[in-house]
Formats: sequence, structure tokens, C-alpha cells
Amino acid sequence: MAQIAWAKEAWLEACQMCKAQILFNDEIIQLITNRVWQLSGELKTKICPLVETMYGFENSMKPAVVGRNRALVEDLKTDFGLCYRSLGNPDEDVPRSGLYEHRIIQKAINIAYYCNKKDEGVVYSQYFQPFPLRGVALMLTVIENCIYEWLEGERMDVHFSEPTYYKDIYDKHVVNLHRFNAQTKEYGILPKMLKRLDANGQLNARVDVKVEASRQTLLPDDAIVAAIHEYQERAGENSSDDDEFY
Repeated sequence: MAQIAWAKEAWLEACQMCKAQILFNDEIIQLITNRVWQLSGELKTKICPLVETMYGFENSMKPAVVGRNRALVEDLKTDFGLCYRSLGNPDEDVPRSGLYEHRIIQKAINIAYYCNKKDEGVVYSQYFQPFPLRGVALMLTVIENCIYEWLEGERMDVHFSEPTYYKDIYDKHVVNLHRFNAQTKEYGILPKMLKRLDANGQLNARVDVKVEASRQTLLPDDAIVAAIHEYQERAGENSSDDDEFY
């Protein structure tokens, strides 16, 4: 029942985004639910190896390694530590840093949507420029599920068998991203991040990037003024490296 309710909610939200009024039926709901679990399975298969290597889990039965894995799971799940580039070091009073800057986010997005020129992020670029906020939330939800597989210190497969539970996790990531955007709006951090995620994905897919016209314009006046200032600071003398040009 939870799957059906989630599918209905997704359909209504999609209709709102597309400004369409189309009633769902059993066939549509079944199509959505089937695709959801197919997609989540595909994402897990691609992302789980990244979680192991990029967060530093070790597949071993040694007690010391098992203990480290358990501690790492706790650190990553506490206060959304998985979203940070660095977990810091509480023992040395070093705080966490790089919120939403962990490299696994870009890596996961690349392998999920930008593997090549035929992947979804390229073919349906109109939906990925910039990369959608909810797409980031989905990646973080899958990453969190993969982390949970190491809860006991050794990796054990954990399916998305509890849709309500993982929907709650997904919703929390969506809320966090919106809060982050609202509180950093002055600096435009999240919009820049979403644009960068798509741009880097396009590069990963080997998409030809058009040279912007602005890169072909004349030198700006301030660049010339800066060059004059540097020349004056050298008391009118050319750089000591001038001989290299002759």
C-alpha cells in the first residue's frame, strides 16, 4: 500500500510540474511502482562500490576492521555526516567541513546519469540543466542505504524493502537541501553547485562543450589597467624573464 500511495503522490507532483491534469489509473500506478524499484536497484548496483572505496570501508572479518567500519557508519549517519567532504576530528576539536562537497555525490551522479552521450543526463538535458535538487536527494538516499549495509561492520545486502522508511530519508534530504539553499541564498551556493554537477556530468559523458562567445571578446579595460599597474610597480622595467622571449 505504501508503494501505491507513493506512486500516486509522484504522479500528482509530476502533473503539477508539467501543469497538466491527467487522472491516474491502475496501469499508470503499476508502471511507476515497477520503475521505482528497477531504478533503485540499478542505482544501488552502481553506487555501492563507490561507498566502500570513497568512504573507506574495508571488507574484512578482523575485529579491529569490523569495529572501524561500525564507527564509520555511526559518524556518517550522525547529523548527515555522509554529506560532508571531511568528517573532521572531534578528539582534536577539528570540525566537519565541505557540506555537500563530498566527491561521491558527483561520482554517483556521473555513473547514474552521465556515463556516455546516450545516458539520461545528456539525452534529456532539458531536465538536468541544472541538475535537479531532488536528484541530489535521491543520490544521498541511495548512498545512505549503501552505508547502512555496513552497520554490523561487515557488508550485508539491504534492499529498499521499506518504502515508507526510505521515503522519510529522501524527504529529510530534500528538506535539508531547501534549508541549505534558503540560508545561503545570498551567496547562491546551491544553484552554482547544481549547475556544476550537470556541467561536470556532461564532461564525464564526453559531451562537446561549446565555447562561449564571452571567451572570444576583447581584453577588458580592467585587465589592461592591471597590467599597467604591474608595469609601474616595476619602475618601468620589464620582467627579468624577458630574455626568454628572444
